[in-house]
Amino acid sequence: MGSSAIFTHRESMLNEWQIGAQILANGHYYASKRDTKWNDILGGTVIAATAIVGSAIFASLGSAHHGWQIAAGIISMSATLLAAEQKYLRLEERATQHREAGRVYQSLRQEIECVLTRLQDGASAGDDEIASIKSRRDEIEKVVPTIPSRLYDRAKCEVLQSKERSKVAVYDTPDA
Repeated sequence: MGSSAIFTHRESMLNEWQIGAQILANGHYYASKRDTKWNDILGGTVIAATAIVGSAIFASLGSAHHGWQIAAGIISMSATLLAAEQKYLRLEERATQHREAGRVYQSLRQEIECVLTRLQDGASAGDDEIASIKSRRDEIEKVVPTIPSRLYDRAKCEVLQSKERSKVAVYDTPDA
């Protein structure tokens, strides 16, 4: 295999890695936004439920109507279950992990982009440099949370459509 073929193979492989890193960055940002949204919804629901319970308890003081007390008890138990679910799901922690994973993949994508730019400018990329990128990519994959397949598919579709439209390696990261 001639040096031109090696150069083309390296450039093609790095281009695939760059696209993959962008897909994963976007997927993690989407997962972070989803987890943050659900954390806010559950937290807001718990706050509203406990406020209703407090109001119902004060409204039922000295009242012979047990309906308010029963309703307050049910709402109180529901609020407790929602708070427990929020704690169990660790949504805020997961959102932070996905956000950080998105940043790490974005950094990897930028590193790959620098190597690709040098290759396109006629410089060479050594085996050590490519092995370092591959090693970093493999290490990242071991420690980041899993992206739900629906969010990964959405990120993949958007990145590939963006690449197809522009035919240039310019990517926008979704708002984190």
